[in-house]
Amino acid sequence: MGKSKQNKKVKIYRTNKKVRYGNIRKILPSFLYKSFRDFLFKLSNTFPLMQKYQTYIYAPEIKYFQYKIPLTPCAYIPNSNIYVIGNSSGHTVNLIGAGIMAIIAAEDIINKIKNQG
Repeated sequence: MGKSKQNKKVKIYRTNKKVRYGNIRKILPSFLYKSFRDFLFKLSNTFPLMQKYQTYIYAPEIKYFQYKIPLTPCAYIPNSNIYVIGNSSGHTVNLIGAGIMAIIAAEDIINKIKNQG
């Protein structure tokens, strides 16, 4: 998270051509930017390998294109072992809905684990 010892220019290639590069500091209110920055510092202290290697963190997309992924009521993609929650699922558009969706998915995962053993 600190300054790199090597000052190399690194080319980043985006995989989603509909998204554009930007500095989130310029678009987020200062209190949100500070909270996001603090979270990243805590995350990097929890996972030290993030500091060892040159790591890029992508900020959440401000606008999602509302692709609706077909899901079960527990946010599960049938026959995949994948849960898709929050705005990226295309089924919520706010933090409250995304949080509720995460709780529902977590409960389903816990129940599946309990039923295996």
